[in-house]
Amino acid sequence: MTTSSTWWAIPVTVASVVALAYALVQLTVEPESVQKKRHAMHVLSEVQNISDTVVAKLDILEVDVHHLLDSAKADSPNDVPLNSYYHFDSTGKKLKSKWDSYDVDAELDKVDDDTATSALRRPTSSPDQLRRKVGELEHEFEAVRS
Repeated sequence: MTTSSTWWAIPVTVASVVALAYALVQLTVEPESVQKKRHAMHVLSEVQNISDTVVAKLDILEVDVHHLLDSAKADSPNDVPLNSYYHFDSTGKKLKSKWDSYDVDAELDKVDDDTATSALRRPTSSPDQLRRKVGELEHEFEAVRS
């Protein structure tokens, strides 16, 4: 009777060894995949931090460019020739003076805006400084790509 009771012990032993081997493999393989996922999430968070930095720098660069364009527009001379001494030309036509197109309300608004933002105004950026900032942003993009 011992022979009939031991014939099933061999397949059960083999099955239990296979089950233990499978469990051991799963315990060693799954942490490796978890480590890969953790590393991928770490890299993704670094990329997110870099992209947030790039977005912030791009916003600052955009504001600087607008300030530079506004200051260049304000500094440009008027295209209309003005003459404040002679008011009429030789044909009797009245010459324009600077007071013909002077808008007092707009000038007062401009003065009010200048005094309101004088405390908030940052130093203006030159085109070379803006180009350097763009170069720094290129390095940030390279960091994201690598």
